[in-house]
Amino acid sequence: MNSGLTIINNPNLSVCSLPNLCVYLSDPSNLRTISGNAAYCLDETAVAASCGPCEIPDTLGVEDVHISTVTLIWESDDDLFDIEWGKAGFAQGNGTTVTGITDKFYKLSGLDADTDYEFYVRTNCGVTQSEWEGPFGFRTSSNDFIYQNGVWSPGDPSGIAIQTDNILVINGSTVLTTDTEVHNLIIMPEAHLKIEGVLTLFGDMIIEGDLTFVSAPTTQGELAAVSATSTITGEVTVEHYMKDRRSYRMVSSAVTTTTSIHDNWQEGAISRSDNPNPGYGTHITGSKIDQEHGFDGTQTGNASMFTLDVQNQMFKVIANTDVNTLTAGDAYLMFIRGDRTLSNIDTPDGHTATTLRARGQLVTGNHTQLFSTTVAGQFVMFGNPYQSAVDINDVFANSTNVNTNQYYVYDVNIGDYGN
Repeated sequence: MNSGLTIINNPNLSVCSLPNLCVYLSDPSNLRTISGNAAYCLDETAVAASCGPCEIPDTLGVEDVHISTVTLIWESDDDLFDIEWGKAGFAQGNGTTVTGITDKFYKLSGLDADTDYEFYVRTNCGVTQSEWEGPFGFRTSSNDFIYQNGVWSPGDPSGIAIQTDNILVINGSTVLTTDTEVHNLIIMPEAHLKIEGVLTLFGDMIIEGDLTFVSAPTTQGELAAVSATSTITGEVTVEHYMKDRRSYRMVSSAVTTTTSIHDNWQEGAISRSDNPNPGYGTHITGSKIDQEHGFDGTQTGNASMFTLDVQNQMFKVIANTDVNTLTAGDAYLMFIRGDRTLSNIDTPDGHTATTLRARGQLVTGNHTQLFSTTVAGQFVMFGNPYQSAVDINDVFANSTNVNTNQYYVYDVNIGDYGN
């Protein structure tokens, strides 16, 4: 019968930190009896301490937090650990303990949704264990729709998700095809989400990848009114579809950009003949020299993009497109020929449909536009700063020194070039 290791009643034995002995004792299954010796060999605890300290893990955290699962993580140079976890505030000793973990992470399952939990972790050195590190607290999701590797789980949230549900897009490209509610919306760095209906946000939005509000002949992605307690972190792309008609349009951006008009509405093209993304962008003219000040060159150099000089009641040519950026709600008069197909700019009757798009920060909450005029009867031109339809009656009701009896809407279908 194997009785294992026995070191007992040896008052002259005070040093036991021998490598082979420490290795043997590090395996809890190896039998041992140690007692009645001297100093560092006094008993098993003393021997374990002499074999070296058992370091406490650090940098506790969680990853992949979902409705009923979460991955606990920590850092350590050791390779054997114990954890204890439970609902927030549990007394240690009353939680659930898992021992002998050989990774620096552990996935919990079977958790309750929308519930606070805590966990502790310690290093298991075999002979002894480190002190517990923790608690580290976390909260499970209230609900989750997750898109990963081309598949929604538990299903497509389009029109299904409600205000307590979270949507997480981990990778790939997908679409919300109809009006959808969401609590928190998270788009990871390798992911792209397209919105084709009205998105109603009740929590927060974190955009590390791409979020596009789509505009097409029969589709318009919108963001409904956002609560003052919600936050939107990251930039979005907004689209504005233009039907196939060569005409003037009154346009504005629904985002404020850090990049130029040229980078956005001209698709960053490097020449008048460059059409990097057919069906998107347009030519913006204003110079005979191609790309001077960002303009697409023409024989006449005639301008195609204007702002309104309210004081003098006339349209004013913009100075450039390669420096000027877009500000949500700033309005322009633009002659739209279509996308950047070369014949649209080289022939007097060239035209196609196109979509203007811009990437930047959305506007939420109240937005005020001021115009320096006190003369009755003067016109101002203002754009919609939101990625959403607005009620013009609400706008007028909150305006000052504005004639609320009438307003003008530009119709591209009237006359040769709109009216």
